[in-house]
Amino acid sequence: SSLINYQFDATGTTPRTVQSRLQDRVSVKDFGAVGDGVTDDTAAIQAMATAEGYVRFSPGSFACSTTTVTSPIIFEPGANLLVASGQTFTIKNRIESPRQWIFRGDGDYELIQDNDTGEDSKQVHISWFGAFPSPLDSTDQAPFIQAAIDAMQNTREGVIQFDNGNYHISSAMTVNRGILIKGVGTRRTVFRADADGYDMFTTAGEACRFQDIQFEIQGPGLTSFNGDYIVLNHEGCEVSDVRCYGGVVGVKVNANYCRVSRVGGTYGAAPSANSALVQIATGSGHLIEDVYALTSAY
Repeated sequence: SSLINYQFDATGTTPRTVQSRLQDRVSVKDFGAVGDGVTDDTAAIQAMATAEGYVRFSPGSFACSTTTVTSPIIFEPGANLLVASGQTFTIKNRIESPRQWIFRGDGDYELIQDNDTGEDSKQVHISWFGAFPSPLDSTDQAPFIQAAIDAMQNTREGVIQFDNGNYHISSAMTVNRGILIKGVGTRRTVFRADADGYDMFTTAGEACRFQDIQFEIQGPGLTSFNGDYIVLNHEGCEVSDVRCYGGVVGVKVNANYCRVSRVGGTYGAAPSANSALVQIATGSGHLIEDVYALTSAY
């Protein structure tokens, strides 16, 4: 490697590579983990948590059965967990990882906090669940995003951070209670509809938030998105700094006490066809401000 750190070996003459220094860090492999994606490394993970007060995964794929980790977890580049169907890996503390796919397999991940431990484990990056911005005509990212949402359950608040770029969506997603879907800004974090005839985000609990994101049409032959981009079905939900292009409805409000601010874009159909940037379908006590049509054929 050309990555050199000015720490020398025992002879004092040869600079050590970054990779060599990383091998000095204690990880689950020092407690018997294999990281081959087949061997069950659960016992080694718990052994390190008990001995060190934290868990560190070095590069590798660590297969796990049902367990709960209450210590901080650190993923080095190239490390991931692999939980099989029917198994559940529960995390009750903070997670540190670069942008990489760390939660894999067909099993379940649960990011749950007790009342006295804060919300550290519910601060996640969407790449940890396998969703990445990508070029045009890409794989549907909705299942990966839904996996991140489902990991947070429907009990306490969480934040899912998205990157700059296009996330291609071909199926519906439901957002659990109190979760914030957070981008890095309009014209930066973009959800692009690759199919038609569904509502993209629908709330499944109160106090959901959507912030700094944009919606566009991408699918072949689509001239408008025949669906709603965001549907607020629960009280206390918020939408702010969002742009919606070509959808029948950008933001639909179906509950009380919702806040919608700084929403712009275009209609997907004529207003006589019930198209709107923001549609208050029912409820009361809303705060609606700064809704503006950027351009529209209607």
